[in-house]
Amino acid sequence: MTSLSRVSRKVGDGKGFISNEDMNTLGSIRAEQAAPTVSGKYRMYKTEDVVKVLGENGWLPVMAQEQRAVKVDNEGFQKHLVRFRMAEQSALTQVGDVLPEMILVNSHNGTSAYTFMAGLFHLACLNGLIVSDATVASIRIRHVGYNSEEVIEATKQITSNVPKIMGKVGLFKSIPLNLDESLAFAESALIAKFAEDDSKVEHPEYGYLSIDDRYFSTKNLVNPYRAADEAKNLWNVLNIVQEKLLTGSRFEIAKGRRVRVRGITSINENVRVNRALWHLAEEMARIKTNTVA
Repeated sequence: MTSLSRVSRKVGDGKGFISNEDMNTLGSIRAEQAAPTVSGKYRMYKTEDVVKVLGENGWLPVMAQEQRAVKVDNEGFQKHLVRFRMAEQSALTQVGDVLPEMILVNSHNGTSAYTFMAGLFHLACLNGLIVSDATVASIRIRHVGYNSEEVIEATKQITSNVPKIMGKVGLFKSIPLNLDESLAFAESALIAKFAEDDSKVEHPEYGYLSIDDRYFSTKNLVNPYRAADEAKNLWNVLNIVQEKLLTGSRFEIAKGRRVRVRGITSINENVRVNRALWHLAEEMARIKTNTVA
């Protein structure tokens, strides 16, 4: 019987391009056929072939992740994510560097279409922000009649929006946030991450938020790790909160002491939280500038 991975698997840290050999150590990316559970209408097209088409059009992989398989029959077909950067962009070298990326999410078990999204990579904390549909609509290609022209068209659409996305980064950097605004951002982020539809959300005291039976320090959530992030602007607060939610940090209070909140390993949750944070930043920018962000 095939053994299951207990955690999601990842190659590459986003600092530079990765080889196809490294990326293809993830079974779902090199899969030659679809899972036996898919319908007869399913059209299989290998992810590694899509990677090849993207490479021919100037996008090279910098990170690949494969979701943990819960069932044995799903091993090798599960959801996976690949991040790409334009070939002419050299590896990140300076703290604060931000580069546009393209993100591909796919599976070979019928649970998702090919999905292309725009993203950003920030060297300061090796975090990968995913731009929400409010800025660039996701492009989905169904597994029923795929052709390479659709992939090429998707790359053109994402590429054409790069200036708009980078303009948002500049806008976020130009918007100062006071402590109350920073805490409001942190509260909204915590609610997006941890609250269910019927959750009880309370503010027991300034700088803290209670969601059901969990108690969080919003002050700690917006407290930067690095001196470079100390300037209280929307871009820094977005990145501080995003890094701590995705990688994990000690911003929960239990039995009178701070405890570490686990980072996010699920591809679905990574995409969901990233999009929520980017949308939140856009809305705060709109309110602060009284314009359409």
